[in-house]
Amino acid sequence: MEKVSKNGKQSRVAPPPTSKREYTLTDMIAQCDLSAPPPADIVAWDEMNPVGDDVW
Repeated sequence: MEKVSKNGKQSRVAPPPTSKREYTLTDMIAQCDLSAPPPADIVAWDEMNPVGDDVW
């Protein structure tokens, strides 16, 4: 990490990196409630008519 000197003191530009947990797709899907209904905004989006030159 790059250090910057200010008034003769060394300081970090950013905090040191923290350990990140790596997630797999399987881990993330396991946390989902697949029986939950979709959010209202997604339902509205799915029910919208095409606009412009969209091809479906």
